[in-house]
Amino acid sequence: MKYIIVFLILVASSTKAQVSFSSPLTEYVSTPADGKSMKYINREIILDDDQITSKTHQKEGDTDIEIWTKTDYEIRIKRDKGRIIRTFHTYMIFKEVRINAIWDFVDDGEGKIEMIFRTLTNERGDEPLVTRYHID
Repeated sequence: MKYIIVFLILVASSTKAQVSFSSPLTEYVSTPADGKSMKYINREIILDDDQITSKTHQKEGDTDIEIWTKTDYEIRIKRDKGRIIRTFHTYMIFKEVRINAIWDFVDDGEGKIEMIFRTLTNERGDEPLVTRYHID
């Protein structure tokens, strides 16, 4: 009996945690071309132990997928005006170029994620491009 309990604990601890968020509205906060704009885009953002996946569902039926690998598994947590912000540092390789991104998952003060920020930076860490995903 003791071995069965130990086995169940090991199986439970080895399963991957995955949380999915639905975003019907994307806000482009800072872009070089047009400043600030909002677009209704059906997106799913999936938070895994080792990556963040963004799935954009196109009206034509296609799905664009971006896979962002976490640079470390440490979650940075801070409080801001009663809200909790969980920050993850990630990167993605696109056409042999490394793109860095910081993802901030912001809750509503009661534990429900209401907004996700993604900040893209160049290799020097400057010229940020900020996108805000409004969560359903």
